[in-house]
Amino acid sequence: MSELKSLAFFKVIYFEIQSTFKNMKEVITTLQTDKRLRMGVILFLLSAITFISTTGIKTDDAFSGAFFIEYAIAIFYMIYLFPSLKGRFFILFGDAAHSYHIILLLLFNLSAYSLNRTMNVFNESTLWLTGFLIIESLALLIYVLKPDKSNLLKNVLLFIFTVSLIFNIYQTLVITPLYGIGIIASIFFGISLHVLVPLSFVICLVVLIYRLSDATSSKIAIVSAVIITVGISSAFSLEWASIDNAVQESYHDINKPTLENEEREVPYWIEIAQEMDFNFVTERYLKSGLVYQEFYDGNNFFWDGGSLRFEAQNVHDPLVTVATFFNGEPRLPESIRLKVLDYAYDARHQSADRFWSGLNLQTSDIVTNVQFFPEYRLAYSELILRIRNEQYQRRSRWFDQEEAIYTFQIPEQSVVSSLSLWIEGKEAKARLTTKSKAEEAYNTIVGREMRDPSVVYWMEGNKIRVRVFPCTPEEERQFKIGVTSPLKVENENLLYESITFKGPDFSKARASINILGDGVLPSIKASSLSFEEDKGLLSWEGRYKPRWTVSLEATPLTDKPFTFNGKSYRIEPLTSNVKPFQVTSVFIDLNKQWSDNELEKVFNMVKGKNVYALASGNHIRDINSSADLVNLYKPNFSLFPFHQIKDTSHTLVITKGDIITPNLSDLSGSAFKEHLFDSFAGTSKKIKVFDLSKQASSYIKSLDEFRILDYHSGTLAELGQVVKNENFPVYNEEEGVVCISPAQIQIRSENGEQMKPLAPDHLLRLFAYNKVMQGIGRNYFKNDFLEEELITTASTANIVTPISSLIVLETLNDYERFGIDENKDSLGNASVKSSGAVPEPHEWAIIITLVLFLAFVWFKKANLAFLR
Repeated sequence: MSELKSLAFFKVIYFEIQSTFKNMKEVITTLQTDKRLRMGVILFLLSAITFISTTGIKTDDAFSGAFFIEYAIAIFYMIYLFPSLKGRFFILFGDAAHSYHIILLLLFNLSAYSLNRTMNVFNESTLWLTGFLIIESLALLIYVLKPDKSNLLKNVLLFIFTVSLIFNIYQTLVITPLYGIGIIASIFFGISLHVLVPLSFVICLVVLIYRLSDATSSKIAIVSAVIITVGISSAFSLEWASIDNAVQESYHDINKPTLENEEREVPYWIEIAQEMDFNFVTERYLKSGLVYQEFYDGNNFFWDGGSLRFEAQNVHDPLVTVATFFNGEPRLPESIRLKVLDYAYDARHQSADRFWSGLNLQTSDIVTNVQFFPEYRLAYSELILRIRNEQYQRRSRWFDQEEAIYTFQIPEQSVVSSLSLWIEGKEAKARLTTKSKAEEAYNTIVGREMRDPSVVYWMEGNKIRVRVFPCTPEEERQFKIGVTSPLKVENENLLYESITFKGPDFSKARASINILGDGVLPSIKASSLSFEEDKGLLSWEGRYKPRWTVSLEATPLTDKPFTFNGKSYRIEPLTSNVKPFQVTSVFIDLNKQWSDNELEKVFNMVKGKNVYALASGNHIRDINSSADLVNLYKPNFSLFPFHQIKDTSHTLVITKGDIITPNLSDLSGSAFKEHLFDSFAGTSKKIKVFDLSKQASSYIKSLDEFRILDYHSGTLAELGQVVKNENFPVYNEEEGVVCISPAQIQIRSENGEQMKPLAPDHLLRLFAYNKVMQGIGRNYFKNDFLEEELITTASTANIVTPISSLIVLETLNDYERFGIDENKDSLGNASVKSSGAVPEPHEWAIIITLVLFLAFVWFKKANLAFLR
């Protein structure tokens, strides 16, 4: 029986191959016998290659070179056909010339889409629409090149042509207001007549559908295409309307009275983000008008580049256009949609405010230099990036200048310790100043004076933002960012994770990675890349890879100190104390990350305690059974109201959250933020938080980074031990000690004699960063946390914090004008090989020269004394 099945299978394969060869022979025969068709296919292929090869080349010129090539090809074919067809040429899609007219239409369609790149009648097509347009073109080519069509092929073509007809009717109706302009302006080489291409497609497809629909099965293909197309569009529009109505209802409910003694604390957009079902339609609803093109409103034809936000992503999705036609623009204000997008789609980079466009910028070259200090469990990473402005044709100084914005994701508890910008080919190192001074200087120079600055800002969620201006077509800009990071302890190894970024497109960037150690090359146990030893370095080259890791052996810690300004800094193993902790109240931070099974287990663990849970509207509810807990509404994310806890000494908060949540800065100005931080400022006690997630949410992590919580993560079993044994593990950050939990180390600062540094200066930088974060602590978002002592600490270590930034300005006068002084008692910008343990070759040369000079002076004086 199995042999018969195998035989049948091979027969099917044989007949399929035979059918393919037969179809190919038919196509070749058709092209051999019809020179006009052969010429058309050759020109279509040439035009398609031109179109594809020029994709991604950006220009502000109304008519690009690629457009003129494709338009010329279409015009040439039209002139080529006219003499041989004569009068038949004007009978559109008639029996004698319909194949040639279809090829000509495809050529003008490519020309129209090429023109559309700069004259935005429709924005760039979405991925699914691009795929559909390719299928439409291929179907028309198959119709032309294969005269003999089976019933199956006819029905497939009918289905595609019917869907295409609906799409082109849609396009024709959308651009109807342009027909008058197109006809009037056609005297200029007929370019404006491209607006008639969709209408021509409608005529063509009607004729083809009529010719192919000669059987009952063909009517089924047509009807099914209509039902599916209209059904998908209707379902999308109805879901859009449902989202819009829900948003409007939620907005309306803001003014309803709340329950007794309850207050609506969180901002309106938080409640919306907590309840939204984030799906295919929701994303387009939120990005409507920002990313996705809406229905024509009388203002958005021609050169519609959108706002500077999401500037490189403006796309055309017919489903969105139709939805906005029937439902209008989203009633959710743009400012609120941006906040929800920042949370739900991690869109903070794309939605960042900018002074200048960055549409034509690309990251062309990336060099990463990493220096490992395994015995200190530290690493220093330098990323040197080049930015290319690919403006197709230089126009003027005003239009050529663009602003590059990069958002870097750095490892936990890392700190930026250097910034450089190359100005006229020379490296200019940054100076540290307060964040407010850096913002004033950058905004003034970029917004008004249009000269060279670069600045780096601290952001929540282990992110930093770098801005570089100006980036012009004349030269590539280059900047360097340096990050001091702890090496994460994982399975008795030290794990280094790469620094990733969002910014100008890096898909074509050339990259290299160079690894060096502190005196000797580190021994790599495992890596996601293959490194080779080259000239004392471990190196890798290739196309840029954002994410890569290196695993090192966890060597024993050293007690060698780094000394500076009468202080010494040394590392120690991280010590934690298990403190007695009697739990009387348990608060469960409820959200969609919890499973019902987990909730039941947790409730059984804490049964007998006062159990509460965070419910809808950010309100606390009493829990009397596991069913009460399981049946409560679970929002997308939670922002636990720690200020609602009365007995902080005997309360345990159990959380399990997604990594992505709104940041603390997003809550600025809300009652929730005011109550939260007023409660933290009023007491020095820390609330115990046990996290069942592998990585804390942005909200919890920010509070922990400011040393507001006693935070610990672990498993359900470990949670059970905490509750049963009534103790809680905490890290003690006494005076002069900071804890670096990822590296399982602590850094201790002590008074000590000034001596030659034996350890890398990164010890001081990490110590200072954690001290600043600890000092800001409970006063974050308040005007009085800008203490002079914290500024001095950040300045001494030359690090970027919530209160300090690094900035590069063009001239010394610029620094003086904005009061940005150079700190002489600072470590300055960090650099590779700056450990201070061993002098560099040039340092040795200076030392030797100085010694010889002093010896010469002493010898000369001795001789003069002898002669006297």
